[in-house]
Amino acid sequence: MASQFPSVEEIKTLNTPSLVQRLKEAVPYIDECALVFLEKERVSGRHFLGLTRYDLDSRGLELGPTKDVLQIIDEIKSGQPEVLSNVKYTSGTDSEVENMTTRMDSLAVGDNADSPSRKAGRQPSGKLLRKLCEKNKIQVDDTLRFKEGKLLFDGKVVEIDENWEPLFSFTYKEQEYKQKFSELEPLAKWMLKSKDPERVISRLRDVYNKTKLIRAEEVIGSLRDFVDELENVA
Repeated sequence: MASQFPSVEEIKTLNTPSLVQRLKEAVPYIDECALVFLEKERVSGRHFLGLTRYDLDSRGLELGPTKDVLQIIDEIKSGQPEVLSNVKYTSGTDSEVENMTTRMDSLAVGDNADSPSRKAGRQPSGKLLRKLCEKNKIQVDDTLRFKEGKLLFDGKVVEIDENWEPLFSFTYKEQEYKQKFSELEPLAKWMLKSKDPERVISRLRDVYNKTKLIRAEEVIGSLRDFVDELENVA
């Protein structure tokens, strides 16, 4: 079953191994470096809730994992985790599907489409994946594959709804997830295994250049190919 987001009371009762395991279950996108750090520093649940940026910086934790830890602590204390209602988790037996708490924070930089980082990285704009489904460029059973070095992401289209929004099935840390994506940015977050919105936005050009559409085990083209077609039509 999918794990509920932990409460302050629960976290306080956990020793270091239990804390690390609980965070793995409840926050699937937590940086592995953060988990290794907590184990190495023998941080219990009570210690965890009291961590500060100084604690993390002074012990050598990098910026990304530091932001992870501090945000998770804030969410636990406030009791308001980031939740996406359209994210589904499928159990290993495929016996049930239920809403899962995730930390897919907004990729929009201040929701300002004209911000410098968005201008530099956002290629292309708009509901790209929905557009590609509407134009029949992406079809059910197609796979979007992003490969870069050791990074490999395969997202299979298992459904396209009446609004042309595709439902993807993919695996992360040996768990199967199903989620709808109408835009490239949230999907790129999973592809790049990154929660940093600035980094994801800055890498969008690489993502749509390197993401291939696979149909019946054949590469049909890259997202860039289809984007160029859409822009030419527009």
